[in-house]
Amino acid sequence: MNRRWERLQRMPRFREEIQTWVEEGIISSQQAEQLIQRYELDTPAPWYMQSGWLLRGVGLLVIATGMLMLIAHHWKDFSTVWKAIIALLPLLASYAVALYANLRRHVRLAELAMFFATLLLGMNIWVQAQIFHISAYYPDGLLWWIIGALPFIWRFENKLMHLILTLLTSVWMIVELTHQQFSWWAFPIIGVLFYIEYRTPNVWTLTGCLLAGFLLLLGVHAWEMRHLQNTTWGQTWHMTIFLSSYPLLFLFAFQKMKPKYSEKANWLLESLAMMLIALLFFTLIFEEPLRELLEKEPISYFAIFLAISLTGIALRLIIGKQWKLLPYGIAFLWLVVPCLIPLTGIQLPTSFYFIFMNLGFVLFAAMLVIIAIARTKQKGAFMAGVFYLMLWVLGRYLAASPENYLVAAIIFILFGGLIYYLSREWDKKLENYHQR
Repeated sequence: MNRRWERLQRMPRFREEIQTWVEEGIISSQQAEQLIQRYELDTPAPWYMQSGWLLRGVGLLVIATGMLMLIAHHWKDFSTVWKAIIALLPLLASYAVALYANLRRHVRLAELAMFFATLLLGMNIWVQAQIFHISAYYPDGLLWWIIGALPFIWRFENKLMHLILTLLTSVWMIVELTHQQFSWWAFPIIGVLFYIEYRTPNVWTLTGCLLAGFLLLLGVHAWEMRHLQNTTWGQTWHMTIFLSSYPLLFLFAFQKMKPKYSEKANWLLESLAMMLIALLFFTLIFEEPLRELLEKEPISYFAIFLAISLTGIALRLIIGKQWKLLPYGIAFLWLVVPCLIPLTGIQLPTSFYFIFMNLGFVLFAAMLVIIAIARTKQKGAFMAGVFYLMLWVLGRYLAASPENYLVAAIIFILFGGLIYYLSREWDKKLENYHQR
């Protein structure tokens, strides 16, 4: 289905319009039924399009805020035990309502109650710590909030709760990274989040899972640099490996999950992953980032392991001739090679890496254009290749000093002619394709 028409999916107004067409005799009842099935008009809209569900959730939040304000007004008058009981009662009541509603098959009420309970769980962790004057490493409060909410999100599989928990996990890992810490709890937590995503696919929760997964890799790297290398994380070439390997890993794995998502979601997620690799590549065609890249830094064994593993995936894309992903597999190899050369003890001048990266970026963009022309239907890849070529020319112009404007001018003239030639070739190929 074309991305433009996906907007009609699950639209009540579109279903009403189809019924009008039937009444006016424009289409038959059978054709109307086919349209309803095609655009999923007979299935309930997702949670983010259900205003009633969201309004009820907002109502519960307002009620909770009012209750907290009322309790806070008389908070000093209560003893420690009563403070603990008052904080726990709304939480226990919410869990009881959720379980009861679930047994009675009132799904919406159960989800709302569990959503409310999840928020109250987080509040209770900090309130109870304050009541009993518990002093601890504060990111652990986020960890216990996540662990406490995870079984219920697994049970109810609510997309909003899944998204909130995924973002909460990402916040927890970011806080850990700022303290140069990493908890091995991240592996089972993120594993559960990805498994829930696999069972009930949704593009928003998948995006949250991808962020959490990337932070997991950085967390392992931070742990290694702190405990094995006795230094801090964040070295430039290590980040190059992480930033280039993770999108490639996603592109490779996502090919098996694509049927579970809409065409629009497939296009958006793949485009973002591809763009990240391309923009990282573009960053390294300038001398200053390259100098930072080549500075002597501690060896990250995890980064090397990641690079070698993803090299295998890149080679599989090349050998398997997966044309759509082929340029990105080659781009990954081109990015990783400069990161690994210094480990061999070989010292090469910065000018070599400068030429190597610029040549690689031009070949990467040209490969996109060539593959798109050869396969005719990949207009997006063709336009992306042309855009990256234009980006390279612009980058050379920005990096040029006034005395080198002659070289920049020649590049612009040649590039303009190339764009004109490629456009003609694309039109010819399309014309021949449609005449078959």
